[in-house]
Amino acid sequence: MSWSASRFLVQRARLKRLLRIPEWQSMLAWAAVAGLLGTAATEAFRLLLHWLDLAVLGQGEGLVALAQSLPAWARVAVPAAGGLIAGALLVLARRLGKPETKSDCMEAIVLGDGRIPAAQTMARSASSLASIASGGSIGREGSMVQLAAIRSCCR
Repeated sequence: MSWSASRFLVQRARLKRLLRIPEWQSMLAWAAVAGLLGTAATEAFRLLLHWLDLAVLGQGEGLVALAQSLPAWARVAVPAAGGLIAGALLVLARRLGKPETKSDCMEAIVLGDGRIPAAQTMARSASSLASIASGGSIGREGSMVQLAAIRSCCR
């Protein structure tokens, strides 16, 4: 644990003793903070998808409208390019983590020590962003779950 994290924990314990806050109330407050941060991360991801659609592809009406406006060759090239970018980011994410690191939050909790490197989570989320924004069908939920869990199970 880093010096700043241990100092934070010491200060948090002092504050709890001073204010006589029961453990369940403290846990409830931290759950609310984690929920708010998770919501903010999910909304940021959704907005990034929308802005990427506007900036790169010039459409804000969704992928179906975009696909209808593209020539046939671009309907193949755009998802293929997005897949290449997404694959490169996944390779980067694998290199950022240790070989024994679990990449799924639930797997890390059950089978590991409950930690996922934050840099690996961000690289995997960027990979999902590239794939989804280019028309890939991997789904948004995985990235949103990982981004929302970044404070609770990431280093």
